[in-house]
Amino acid sequence: MLSKRQKKHLKSLFSKGEILFTAPQILPYGEDSSGLKAEPWAVALPRSKEEIVALLSFAQEERIPIIPRGRGTGRAGACVPVGGGIVLSLLGLNRIIEIREKDFVVVVEPGVITGELQRKLSQRKLFYPPDPASADFSTIGGNVATNAGGMQALKYGVTGDYVLGLEAVLPGGKVLSLPSFCHKNVVGLNLSKLFVGSEGTLGVVNKIFLKVLPLPRASLSFLAGFSSLSQLTRSFSLLFQEGILPAALEIIDKSSLEAVSKVYTLPWQKEVEGVLLGKLLGEEEALGKEARLIKDIFQADYFALARGQEEAELWKIRKNISPAAFRLRPKKLSEDFTVPRGKIGEFLSLLREQEQKYSLPILAFGHVGDGNIHTNIMYEPGKEEGKAREVYYLLLEKTLELGGTLSGEHGLGISKRKFISKQIDAETLRIMQEVKKVFDPFNILNPGKAF
Repeated sequence: MLSKRQKKHLKSLFSKGEILFTAPQILPYGEDSSGLKAEPWAVALPRSKEEIVALLSFAQEERIPIIPRGRGTGRAGACVPVGGGIVLSLLGLNRIIEIREKDFVVVVEPGVITGELQRKLSQRKLFYPPDPASADFSTIGGNVATNAGGMQALKYGVTGDYVLGLEAVLPGGKVLSLPSFCHKNVVGLNLSKLFVGSEGTLGVVNKIFLKVLPLPRASLSFLAGFSSLSQLTRSFSLLFQEGILPAALEIIDKSSLEAVSKVYTLPWQKEVEGVLLGKLLGEEEALGKEARLIKDIFQADYFALARGQEEAELWKIRKNISPAAFRLRPKKLSEDFTVPRGKIGEFLSLLREQEQKYSLPILAFGHVGDGNIHTNIMYEPGKEEGKAREVYYLLLEKTLELGGTLSGEHGLGISKRKFISKQIDAETLRIMQEVKKVFDPFNILNPGKAF
């Protein structure tokens, strides 16, 4: 806990209302969307780089843990203050500093909401593609911390593909300045990329330089329903073999559709085992031709197209999955299991086997392009939790057996940190920890997280 002397000094570093100590004020900052929680010693709400510098200088002197935080939308407990410490909320640093239209570069502070940035850019016919499901309320800083992806990662890549440079405050108050307005830069080590996906363990990012693209002129969405899982997986494989790369391509399995059907009327008449939901971006005429080709390739049992504002109706199916899941069971174990694209069919078949074996609803949906299959194991607390955890561990092991990864976009945080040795060998892990020591020699930044 903090001493009276430490609290007094912290008050001197911040303006009124920017440093919190009382339980009603600080408890909301002790949890994230994972459901994990812990009580911080204090919460800092800086509005400038200088305040962050002062805090990290004092924190290193006093060996006080600092836990950086955005909107708390993470699902792995990465911003939960296990072991105590000061939660450093970056929501006060929320300016779009500069939009350089001719350079296709935007400079932002970490507290900028992703969706708000996208809307501001679209007004200037610019496009920032990374679109995590939480885009309307998650921050750019949080997206950088976890290298967030999203549905458009298939064609456009993930957050890290758009980070050109950054500025970060290191423990002790040193400022690492890595600005870049160029889309290519091979001078020295690319330290900016080291911060992407680091989950706040290396430094506190206070400025981010992002690449942006021209805004596509038109969009078109399609929805295809299939009577068998094998037909579905064969169809998206054929799609890629034909050289077609949608901006987004989502898979939604039968259990997910069953959940959605309880809150939304599905548009097909006959039963389907799963659907592919996709989006095309580009020129209007070209999109029409591509959509017709996709329909011919799929030979689906149900096929629908939508343009413009009508597209939102198709995407309601995908957006309703998470809230509708609780119509099947009141609790869930949720993971972002990710396997090689060619192994998706095998992974989904295993899910169906376990669903039948354990009599538990297992929802699978997500990004076909990068094999990121969000898996929700639904269960009744007290009655089925043991079975749910059995399935969870089996799927985790199978994911790695298939050449997959423990996390595609949520990070390890504290929820999966204990499994890291299953994927990363001891020597590699040692090197990662040595790298952290260079930036954070006393391990005060988000200790106990990630690696």
